[in-house]
Amino acid sequence: MWVPDVDPVKSIVNMIESAESSGAITFEIQIQQSTLSAQQLEELRAVLGNLADIAVRTEREAFFLTFSRIGKKI
Repeated sequence: MWVPDVDPVKSIVNMIESAESSGAITFEIQIQQSTLSAQQLEELRAVLGNLADIAVRTEREAFFLTFSRIGKKI
């Protein structure tokens, strides 16, 4: 159900919304820092609002993004 977007922030939000509609409450993705900048990562945090929690781990030149409590935040 996920539809990618040229904007990586919108694309990830679309992915989270697809996961939510499928009943998932957590998942992790790896994304290169050349695809998602630190500034875009902060924008993603702001856009997520009550949609999901996010934990970020950085390894080499990639971000590992773990989304949890998808659709369950209050």
